[in-house]
Amino acid sequence: MSEFPNRANVVVIGAGIVGSCLVGHLSRLGWTDIVLLDKGPLPNPGGSTGHASNFIFPVDHNKEMALL
Repeated sequence: MSEFPNRANVVVIGAGIVGSCLVGHLSRLGWTDIVLLDKGPLPNPGGSTGHASNFIFPVDHNKEMALL
């Protein structure tokens, strides 16, 4: 972990998919002094993105599932 800065131009709270993408886009646009915060250690701090795989389930190609 790096040393915590005294100031920042941007502080993004949440290192999930949205927060990480936002930091990436801002840095490509030339923004500097960006701080990304999350509640736990990376790469899986325990937020909602870490649980997103719970929404992925095997595809069942039977007729009943196709009608849903």
